[in-house]
Formats: sequence, C-alpha cells, structure tokens
Amino acid sequence: YWVAKLRVSTKSFLGINFKKYLGDLRIERAKDLLLSTEMSVADVAQRSGFSSPSYFIKEFKESEGTTPSRFRSEG
Repeated sequence: YWVAKLRVSTKSFLGINFKKYLGDLRIERAKDLLLSTEMSVADVAQRSGFSSPSYFIKEFKESEGTTPSRFRSEG
C-alpha cells in the first residue's frame, strides 16, 4: 500500500514517475562517485544501487550521452 502511495505522491509532486526519479538519483550518485573516487565502474554501479555493471553502463549512457569511464576521464 505505502509503495503505491509513494509512487503516486512522487508523480504528483515531482511530475515524474517514481522509477524515473530513483534512476535519476542513482545516476547523480554515480556521477559524484566517478568524479570523487577511484572506484571501479563496477563498484560505482553497486554503490549507486544498480543491479549490474552492464545495466549501469547502459542507463548511464542513455542519461548522460557518454560512458561512465569517458565521463570520469573528461570530468
């Protein structure tokens, strides 16, 4: 019940669905870790809440237009 209520509240408050909101938070966390640590991309994926490094790379590239490694090297 509370999960459904949170999803509806997130959509009405932020104008985006909960899954998109959570994904955006994870990408922002990953960007911070990529720029502030020397953790591997796999470790960044895990620490940011992604289920696998390959899924993280796919989502990161879709969101940021570049790979996590390239983002780090250009950052």
